[in-house]
Amino acid sequence: MPTDANTALRAREFALVKGYVTRLFDPARPALHGPLHWRRVNKFGRRLAVHTGADVAVVCLFAWFHDAYREDDGDDPDHGRRAAMAVDALHGDLFHLSTDALEKLRYACAYHADGYVSSDATIGTCWDADRLDLGRVDIVPAPEFMSTAAARRITELNLPRGATRGSAAQFMGGLRKRRPTE
Repeated sequence: MPTDANTALRAREFALVKGYVTRLFDPARPALHGPLHWRRVNKFGRRLAVHTGADVAVVCLFAWFHDAYREDDGDDPDHGRRAAMAVDALHGDLFHLSTDALEKLRYACAYHADGYVSSDATIGTCWDADRLDLGRVDIVPAPEFMSTAAARRITELNLPRGATRGSAAQFMGGLRKRRPTE
């Protein structure tokens, strides 16, 4: 299949996933972990992937799935594992990935809130993209909780405590000054 057709197919799959998980979200509840957060994680992940070599399809799917199965914005330690189960259930219907990419997406979703870092570029990029949006809850992301050099560079800019929603987005520009091979 030509590249343009692959791109069109992938865009259609992302639109299906985005629409599906967005419909799951209850707009009546607070949205710390809702669609606006998913959109920012997608944006951060795509930008990081240029520098980390991560699988962009996995990163984008992670952005939309990782918090979609939360029961609320409070303590919900199993939400990532529920997201991983949903990935399994929906793979083949809403989206298609290779076996290796599917395993990375499952793992990234299941363990994203457990405080781990990963040496795998794709899993690390997923987790870093999520953590770079901690400013929405007034938490400044710390370099030691970042998996990739690109995300550590952002966090080492010493964002002030009480960072705003846009803080990480404002500093994403620092990545453009680095070579993608770093």
